[in-house]
Amino acid sequence: MIYMNNNFNHIWIDEKGIVEYGNSLYGKVKDIEDEGISVVFPYQKNIDLLFKDEAKKLAQEYRC
Repeated sequence: MIYMNNNFNHIWIDEKGIVEYGNSLYGKVKDIEDEGISVVFPYQKNIDLLFKDEAKKLAQEYRC
């Protein structure tokens, strides 16, 4: 349903990078153990790196 509401386009990213929905979902997934749910999230380290790189990019843009 989420993809249908977005015309089957990417919901995590757009041409500028990671969108608000992607950041929100990532925040929930990375802290899921704090909610008492023990699960192995596929490719967690890779996803962590993507979001850290995106945060660095945004920080550099705001400094300029």
